[in-house]
Amino acid sequence: AGEVLAGVRSVIYRGTVVLEAAGGAGVALPRAKVGEEDGPFVTRDRRVQRYFQAKPTPGMARPAWWILGELLGELGAGGPFGSAGEAFAFLAREDARFAGLTYETLGVRGVVLPQAQPAGVSA
Repeated sequence: AGEVLAGVRSVIYRGTVVLEAAGGAGVALPRAKVGEEDGPFVTRDRRVQRYFQAKPTPGMARPAWWILGELLGELGAGGPFGSAGEAFAFLAREDARFAGLTYETLGVRGVVLPQAQPAGVSA
């Protein structure tokens, strides 16, 4: 890992376990594992679904949506977020593929995203 990072000025590490490469990071962002956070995911079949926290988040680890919100807040680009639902609302405003969806309407079964049209083709 040292050779790969040799010419890099700044390293930010975000992960669920501390790797050797994280030792040289200027900033380390411990991330919760999937079972330790709430959040959405998109399947290969374009179904947007929710997953639910199954166990407590250990130590200083934070959910991925929280880390993203804090980074966006620091950049003045959105965030911070108080919940996975707030982070999803931000996504729905910023990405047309998720427009009109809310975290609540996903429910436990999810929603299938429409098939994307090729550029220059109207529906």
